[in-house]
Amino acid sequence: MAIDKVTTASIEDGAVSADALTSTAITGQTAETSIATDDLILLSDTSASGALRKMTRANFVSGVGGTNTPNFSAYVGSNTSLANTTTFTVPMNTERWDTASAFNTSDYSFTVPSGQGGKYNMTFKYLLSGSFTCRIVGYFVVNGSDKAGMQMQHNSTDTCFIINATLNLSAGDAVKVSAYQDSGSSRTLLGGTVFSEFSGFKIIE
Repeated sequence: MAIDKVTTASIEDGAVSADALTSTAITGQTAETSIATDDLILLSDTSASGALRKMTRANFVSGVGGTNTPNFSAYVGSNTSLANTTTFTVPMNTERWDTASAFNTSDYSFTVPSGQGGKYNMTFKYLLSGSFTCRIVGYFVVNGSDKAGMQMQHNSTDTCFIINATLNLSAGDAVKVSAYQDSGSSRTLLGGTVFSEFSGFKIIE
């Protein structure tokens, strides 16, 4: 009788053992350098006692990597005055982007969305216009309390102040940025798309 195929039913349980497979059964095959959408991947499912399962490329890459969301970027829309010896919430009133609609351009705060607590990388930059000598300071303020800050000496024209910090935040925490200078009079904090900004993103852990 001619046989043109082998079916699953015709193979007894345990008929093929590990000893029956040569060491080159897998290693001797040509390595793939890319994967097509409909290619199948075979794996051992530890949640099902090592049963073999197949996956498509879409199943395989789902959940791998990340996008560092939520993330946002905002800036001061126009020049504003920074009073002498006064800690000033910087009016980050214009958004570039905001992936979770979590930045408020009315009170200049980023609020951690529900379920998105964790570590965030934050950057704050501002530029004071003019030639004078003073101390300038910047802070990240969380729920009304200073959490990270830095100060530097301003003694030239148009000094740019930049501070970066990693903050461990919980859902509902509100983050703002503040500035301070003690030059003896009010100074101009430059606005516009390139001078004074506040941005951040959640770090994938």
